[in-house]
Amino acid sequence: MNKGSYLINKKCGLHLFFLLISLGMYFGSPMKYSQVYCIILFLLFVANSFLLYVQDRKNEPLGFNVLFTISFFLVSYIYPVFIYPIMPDYSMFAYSGFSSEVITRATALANVAYAVYSVGYTRNFLVMNIGEKAIPICLISTKQNDRIIALEIILFVLIVIAGGLEFFSDTYSGEGEANTNALFRFTYTFFQPLILFGCLVDCTMKGFKNSVVIFFIILVLLSTGTRTLPLCVMSVYLCYYSLRYHLSIQKVFVTLFVVFVFLSLIGHWRGGGELSSISDNELTLFDYARDFIICNRNLYAIYDHVNNESITYGISSLSYILAPIPFLQSFVSFLFDIPAYNMRSESLTSYWVLGEGNPLGLGTHIVGDIYLSFGFIGVLFLFYFLGKIVTSSRMKSRMGSQSAFVIYYILLSGAIFMCRGSFFYSLKNLIWVLLFWNVCNYKHVQNQTFHNSI
Repeated sequence: MNKGSYLINKKCGLHLFFLLISLGMYFGSPMKYSQVYCIILFLLFVANSFLLYVQDRKNEPLGFNVLFTISFFLVSYIYPVFIYPIMPDYSMFAYSGFSSEVITRATALANVAYAVYSVGYTRNFLVMNIGEKAIPICLISTKQNDRIIALEIILFVLIVIAGGLEFFSDTYSGEGEANTNALFRFTYTFFQPLILFGCLVDCTMKGFKNSVVIFFIILVLLSTGTRTLPLCVMSVYLCYYSLRYHLSIQKVFVTLFVVFVFLSLIGHWRGGGELSSISDNELTLFDYARDFIICNRNLYAIYDHVNNESITYGISSLSYILAPIPFLQSFVSFLFDIPAYNMRSESLTSYWVLGEGNPLGLGTHIVGDIYLSFGFIGVLFLFYFLGKIVTSSRMKSRMGSQSAFVIYYILLSGAIFMCRGSFFYSLKNLIWVLLFWNVCNYKHVQNQTFHNSI
């Protein structure tokens, strides 16, 4: 074994050490709240995540791991360590639905999940060429790019006609009941992956036409209060260009801070009424990350539910798994008589407290989402797989693989939101963007072959 391989093995070994400690602390955790225990878990997470960042920063100062780790911290540790001792009924935590006795053990489970992820993340360093930084070229002609832009505009106009902007505005303002129609749902199924596809094409081609169209659409969506697609797009652009133009770590984190503050202000603007109606607390520093912190409640609710009932054996993840095919979720729900709320963990957490049909959603948590569907073994397997597929796709994309490039940046686009959502959050976008990418490349190759044969 050469020196480089030894050092890489050592990196993985350090994270195996963190995993063993995390497993010991999980099985030894008390079934009651302990702030001291939660602080120890938090410090263990900080040490593990900091080590992972130091090992990886020369390879990529800003990428999936940084975004995922920040989001994971916000949804897993702020409430049990800093908020619960002084404000146990903070925001959405005012709703009942879980026992405070599970807080410590659920936090320990989150620690295990991140430790497994870090092992999978560093394990792949063993087989990939870390030094390569080639950028794959998208084989799409200017004419094809113009068609992509035209299709983006057409789908956006259809969304506006179908009442999509009103839907987003009603959803995030809390005023009135947010309803959707079949046209909007069908159009948005393709619109979101098409915008992300256009974003990746834009990164690998010269010119700014696509950038202008995407930027305009993002501004309009932000004006309605929705941040999901805008943040996905901004994550791709920020991470891609920070790598391409070798931005310093200081500039990267200043940019991240500015984006975070901007999006937090949008969050307060869109949901100010909701905060005042749920909690009488004055605005605090925690409120800038409130949309993430409240997801901690769902981890506790799910952990408590599984302990008292059972796992769902994958049913609570069906909605995201079936999402790539329009209306397949509804068909499966009807065919097998599965209530729609049973097919999404975020719908289940809301149903347990609010009942069926309530427009207020309580959300979910990535660890809870997996734990509810597949139990403790599922958490171990899927978080290891996540770390492994992230580094594998990233390194292969640096070596020129177009499919790996798409996989990595689509996973990256959902790195922030998957922590407060489903593990399978990016599956629909991934499948459709890969399809768009391969079809366009195939058409380009066919056209080139035809012209060369003349």
